[in-house]
Amino acid sequence: MSRILVSLCDPINIYSYGLCIACAVVVVSWFMQKHEQFKKLNLEPYFSNIILLCFSSALLGGRLLYCLESAMTVSDFFALWEGGFSVLGSVIGVSAVLPYYLVKNNIPLLPFFDLIALHAPLLQSLSRLGCFFSGCCYGKQTDAWWGVTYSDAESIAPLHQKIHPAQLYSAVSLLIIFIIQYFVLQKILKKPGQMFAFYLMAIGVERFFVEYFRGDSTYYEHYVGFSVTQCVSIGIFVSGLLLMAWAFRYNDKN
Repeated sequence: MSRILVSLCDPINIYSYGLCIACAVVVVSWFMQKHEQFKKLNLEPYFSNIILLCFSSALLGGRLLYCLESAMTVSDFFALWEGGFSVLGSVIGVSAVLPYYLVKNNIPLLPFFDLIALHAPLLQSLSRLGCFFSGCCYGKQTDAWWGVTYSDAESIAPLHQKIHPAQLYSAVSLLIIFIIQYFVLQKILKKPGQMFAFYLMAIGVERFFVEYFRGDSTYYEHYVGFSVTQCVSIGIFVSGLLLMAWAFRYNDKN
């Protein structure tokens, strides 16, 4: 496992994490453009701008939450080549910024977010492979036979210790969420907002439990034994639950 695939001119390198994210964006973009909802929403003229906006807000949101969790400085925030990223932060960043662009261009919010939510777990799952290769988001020490040991000096994970492959736990969980949503739930949850609501609940649960295997979690006394990320996960789950309740009630009235 190597964090740096090709070294160009330090700190400019080709990182395994960045490559996995790039591949994930290409794959998910292809899936989305083939979906019938993409054509119904007439997204073709806006898609390149949406991708750029999602990428930038996900990058900023993911980096910001990671820095807050790790108590990093402002200068650390801009040192992107040092690694460190929060998937939940990316979700929050996109959810906070993207609606403005959609409203401005008269793109229905809930149907669009349903389309994003349907494919987002696949994007996250593939991106987690990059985490695994680079060593970020590493797990706690373990004696389990499936534990992994990092030896690359550039790795973010602790070296020469057998640890839980927490990144793979997350990648597999997110892939399962994607499969359930894509092949089952999109045939059932057809009302606006329902798929997005389920996605929020699913990733909240996924991250909450994977966090127990993480070795880089940040804890504060006033969080009652939960990590910072687990508290964020609970908030995301509750938001999804409330949205699901609203989607059922609103759509029943209309």
